[in-house]
Amino acid sequence: MKTPPSPQRKAVAKHVLNMFKGKPEVHAYYDEAETRSISVITTLDTIEDGIKSVGTIGLSEARLLGKDGNEFVTRVELCSAVPKHFDLWENVVVSAAFFIEQRKFPILPGAVLENVVREFYPELNMPHLYFSVPFLWNDGHFEEFMFGSMRINWLQCFSIHETEKDFIASRGFESFEDILSQQEVDIFDMRRPPIDFSKL
Repeated sequence: MKTPPSPQRKAVAKHVLNMFKGKPEVHAYYDEAETRSISVITTLDTIEDGIKSVGTIGLSEARLLGKDGNEFVTRVELCSAVPKHFDLWENVVVSAAFFIEQRKFPILPGAVLENVVREFYPELNMPHLYFSVPFLWNDGHFEEFMFGSMRINWLQCFSIHETEKDFIASRGFESFEDILSQQEVDIFDMRRPPIDFSKL
């Protein structure tokens, strides 16, 4: 028998839909042991035609610990957007969410989760998942959500190339995001060429 969603999950789903807009579909995804689930809300064509918005519901139930061992200042959920025919993208996002939950330490904007995209899309040349402050919805402002005294914030994730991962490691994520903006890189293009850093 399915367990009904907790009040927290219901509230998170309502907040996400308020950011995404559109008609939602919600599905539960389980870890390998089938002891833990994270749900995913998906809406279509609200950013632009042919693009789906994907958000986790349930990652924020996990306590994350700061470097001092105390609970991190905010709980986290993930959001992403890709062409709607990428049917396994929800699995990519959920895998990232389970990784964060099991690791118990927060992933901050500018972090890279290596090879999680490759697990589901080995044919793509962008194997890594990059995390940023959300910028695709609500005029670039994905509002923090308060559930009682609990703060919940979102990280946006999208795929990047190996050379882009190396650039982030050496030059920093701020420089990388500046280049994304300056060159108007289409993060929806899952087969885009890597950024040519030699021309910078």
